[in-house]
Amino acid sequence: MDAIENKIANSGLETLDLGDFYDNTPRTILDIRPWLFQEMIIKENEFKEHLKLHNWEQYEKQYVCFYSSVDAIIPNWAWLMIANHLQGNCKRYFNGTPEQLNEILFSEAISKFDSTSLIGKRVLIKGCGDKEIPSSAFSMMASKLLPIVKSLMFGEACSNVPIYKQKLN
Repeated sequence: MDAIENKIANSGLETLDLGDFYDNTPRTILDIRPWLFQEMIIKENEFKEHLKLHNWEQYEKQYVCFYSSVDAIIPNWAWLMIANHLQGNCKRYFNGTPEQLNEILFSEAISKFDSTSLIGKRVLIKGCGDKEIPSSAFSMMASKLLPIVKSLMFGEACSNVPIYKQKLN
């Protein structure tokens, strides 16, 4: 009886899972909506009181993303005050939406990724996973890989979409 050959394992295909670039640091979303007067504007004294009474130490070892979930008039000094209170009380803070936070973290992880081991290789960017990967992460990785790989595919090894194949001269 002949042994079953695993053609995928023997194909020389390098699989890259963008889920591996996900930073598992706990994240907290701080929506300042409740601190706004009638969910429209900031009243300086009331806002400063919210900042003073808020437990900032609860964010230790976390990423904190702060933003307003309502379209409101928020002066830039308010964001600076929040940053001032978070400084030293969390691992890192971001002013923006949770989606923007995720994009920033992926962008940083991809820019630090050493892709030299993939030079001249056939690379598959995995299509499924359990991590929330922003669509921008795929194009960021493509810009890093396209100049160096032999071919680039997306999906699963048994069912993929060809993206790029190096042309022979």
